[in-house]
Amino acid sequence: MGKHAKHSALPAAGSKKAPIITPMMVLFGAVIGWLQAIAWNGRQHGGDWASLWIAGELARDGKPEHFYDRDPADFSGLSGDVWFTYAEPLSALRSHPFVHNPVVAGAMRWVTEWTDFDTSLLWLTGLSGLALVVLIASAYYAWTNDTIPTTWLWATTAACWVLPAYHSSLWLGQTSVLIFAGVMYAIAASRPRPVIAGLVLACVAIVKLTPVVLIPLMLVYPTRRLAGAVAAGATAALAATSYFLYTPDVFRTWWENIQQINGGLILSEVNQSLPSMLLQGQRDDTVEVHMLTEVPEHATLWTYGLALVLGALLLWVAWLFKDDAFAILAVGGFTVATVCGSLVWNHYYLFVIGTVFGLLTLTSRWNIMVPLIAISAVWFYQPLSFVVGGRSPLYIPFNYLIGTWILFGCLLVLACITTFELRRERRIKTVRKQ
Repeated sequence: MGKHAKHSALPAAGSKKAPIITPMMVLFGAVIGWLQAIAWNGRQHGGDWASLWIAGELARDGKPEHFYDRDPADFSGLSGDVWFTYAEPLSALRSHPFVHNPVVAGAMRWVTEWTDFDTSLLWLTGLSGLALVVLIASAYYAWTNDTIPTTWLWATTAACWVLPAYHSSLWLGQTSVLIFAGVMYAIAASRPRPVIAGLVLACVAIVKLTPVVLIPLMLVYPTRRLAGAVAAGATAALAATSYFLYTPDVFRTWWENIQQINGGLILSEVNQSLPSMLLQGQRDDTVEVHMLTEVPEHATLWTYGLALVLGALLLWVAWLFKDDAFAILAVGGFTVATVCGSLVWNHYYLFVIGTVFGLLTLTSRWNIMVPLIAISAVWFYQPLSFVVGGRSPLYIPFNYLIGTWILFGCLLVLACITTFELRRERRIKTVRKQ
């Protein structure tokens, strides 16, 4: 943080050569994954994983033209008979349409040839436990350049393991935990393991797209430039592969779908974005997930305004804490890009663990910051949070969005306190010189 002393609430960082992930962490993550695979076996919706599975089967059977058969008015609705034919034998309660890059369907083809749907869902659930540990360990390393202490890993894993957002990801058969673990690992490893970091970032970027925002940032920093270059090259190669893997029409259909989703708005309390919150009154309850094709201008302006304000806040904090500027802009920037998107499923908010570690690392007044973070955390848990299987009487819609706003409020408090302390130090130095 420049010349300004930093008194972190986290244990002090050690050598930059410290490992991000240790064999014991992998073992711990495997145990977590095994336990949750047993606990969730036979109790999952599985619809989100079913969409990837069916896309893989369509790729296997030479039917890529049906990848993106969906109802334009209902985001969760299918179109045509082909998808229903493939979905009927699956144990998933309901399959959702496929929206990912065609190359993802090509990768899923190999999964469908290797195993069956139920076994693959079990593997996904287990790997999500390992990914949770990777996410936490990488988030710690991204801020401290040190391996996370065992007690911190256990405590944070326990706190995340009971998060309703995490349960939602497991219940739906989502890949979000794996994606966010990959993003955070890429941020943490971009200096010590640049090639691996770049390849990991490319893989997650081709699935979720939003991680692409990290590539230009890595290219700006000389110590991260190799990771950014590898990520850019690998992402371009995967994009080219997706174009030529099937017919160009398939790629164009995917791109049109992405533009429709980004240009429209999914009205659902599960989509915890600002526009979704502002326009809930326009939701059509006759469809499961209402897709609004024309978004009112005021909702878009509010979102852009929020993104600009949060971006300015990140730049302010990065200027105050110059030694941690990359972590601030990478973790904070990805969080802003995610939260300010038009589609922010509740399980996306798992990524805020990186912001929490950042606040604890940067703060010089952790006795103030920790209670503020605790206030934010309340919004992520029961009884205020939506949970799988129902809602409590105290449930508050868009609780994750509100909790994240409070976290950014903590960042504003941090910036104000630090600015005040820096000015006070300058005044003291000026008086002493006189």
